[in-house]
Amino acid sequence: MDIGIYILLISIGVGILYFLINLVLYLKSVLFKTTWVSNVSDRQLIQEIIWYCSDILYSKGIKHFPPFKISYYRHSKYLGVFNNKEIIIYVKNATDTVSIVRITLHEVNHYIQHKTNMMEYSKYEYYSLKFGYDENPLERECKQFADKWTQQCLKHLLSKKIIGKF
Repeated sequence: MDIGIYILLISIGVGILYFLINLVLYLKSVLFKTTWVSNVSDRQLIQEIIWYCSDILYSKGIKHFPPFKISYYRHSKYLGVFNNKEIIIYVKNATDTVSIVRITLHEVNHYIQHKTNMMEYSKYEYYSLKFGYDENPLERECKQFADKWTQQCLKHLLSKKIIGKF
């Protein structure tokens, strides 16, 4: 046989192998992806997330849970806010249950910042103007807080049957 045919057959074989590997990886990602669903109302879900933070709040010397409100309207800019007196979660801006957990944890950390270091927290607007939202050190801290506690909070909510896997 000619060398060109061998090269052609090897190229086709590599292409088929590449296709099969990608197909297996895609099927694996679809089959083993966990989708979390809430078994309760948005209000109950957010309340449970805040209650999950009780030990964290206590360790910071905070004796009260943050008050919260749910908005069922889309906000053009925010997923959630802490306005120095309450947390507001814009549930229409959240894409799924994990988003609601992350947003709520993020806003709980703003509450912690407000309660534990008011002097630093009062610089929020200054930091936003100087660094922008994403590089604001107070926002970065809240993102890290949400990153740290999301999986543990999901496990807690699952154990209480507040959420389930789909």
